[in-house]
Amino acid sequence: LNSALKSAEAANHEKSNLLSQLGDREERVRAIVETVADGIITIDEHGVIRTLNPAAERLFGYTAGEAAGRNVKMLMPKADHDQHDGYIDAYKTTGSGQIIGSGREVTGLRKDGSQFPMDLSISRMEANGKLHFTGVARDISGRKAAEERLHQLTHDLEKLVEERTQELATAKEDADLANQAKSRFLANMSHEIRTPM
Repeated sequence: LNSALKSAEAANHEKSNLLSQLGDREERVRAIVETVADGIITIDEHGVIRTLNPAAERLFGYTAGEAAGRNVKMLMPKADHDQHDGYIDAYKTTGSGQIIGSGREVTGLRKDGSQFPMDLSISRMEANGKLHFTGVARDISGRKAAEERLHQLTHDLEKLVEERTQELATAKEDADLANQAKSRFLANMSHEIRTPM
């Protein structure tokens, strides 16, 4: 009996340690999801939003409570709705999808109606025997603005180089004409000096 009690105590202690470790692990995962800079959105196989992390709330302007239970299409412009449905249907039918496991640039739609460019990567997961998708979204407005500015600066520099090249060609042509005139003048002067009056 004493041995059985000690075994039960050891099992309870081990169970308590495992539960504590599981709780610690769950707390770390929750802290990561809550503090990561990128928006994380989970949806079910029907495209219904299940969760938004705080970064996704800031990114799209919806609270998790406002978004939960609604179709993820609320976070994209209407022009992209049919494409999204096609991706989910294709994945459910074939088990493979061109956007699952990869990232791409898409347009996001905020609660206020404004649109913004974002990088989106989507992964598939199963929870409780059901198919879910996780989207990780990052606003790339700053990067796109910098790229556009760089493109504009490159264009301006190319135009300036073209203008300077044309100016140099004109200056060279003028210098060649001046050299030819000088050569003719010197030839005439030399002829005049050598020719007696």
